[in-house]
Amino acid sequence: MSYVKAIDIWMMVCILVVFITLFEFTLLIWLRKTIEKNLKKNNVKSVLNRAILKMRPSLKESCLQDIETNEDKQRQQERVKREKSEVYNQVMRLAEKYGFVAVAGSFVMFNVIYWPWLLLASGHFKYLVNFDYNSPDP
Repeated sequence: MSYVKAIDIWMMVCILVVFITLFEFTLLIWLRKTIEKNLKKNNVKSVLNRAILKMRPSLKESCLQDIETNEDKQRQQERVKREKSEVYNQVMRLAEKYGFVAVAGSFVMFNVIYWPWLLLASGHFKYLVNFDYNSPDP
């Protein structure tokens, strides 16, 4: 007959803690890549604008007019992207700062509660040696 033992419960909690830690790590990597991607897009646009300014005067004027019409839209989009990046940064900082402490602390609390409860509930401390089976004399 198969049934759940104390070590099975402890092992499942250990596996759960490992998966939570891996999820947190994956979340932080995703947030960091998202922030870097947003910053890279903003840098590419500024490089293109600088390159347009170095063009010939006739092309420069037509491109500058197009830039000026799109400038308001770009500013608004950049502001939204900056706000998203700031939110991602805040979430990433909170996850880095408190994530490890929360996972490690909850695992420690589980062990502090689980093992004493298990030993008390099992009657481990009430165990008496039966001298009929464990006598020193053969």
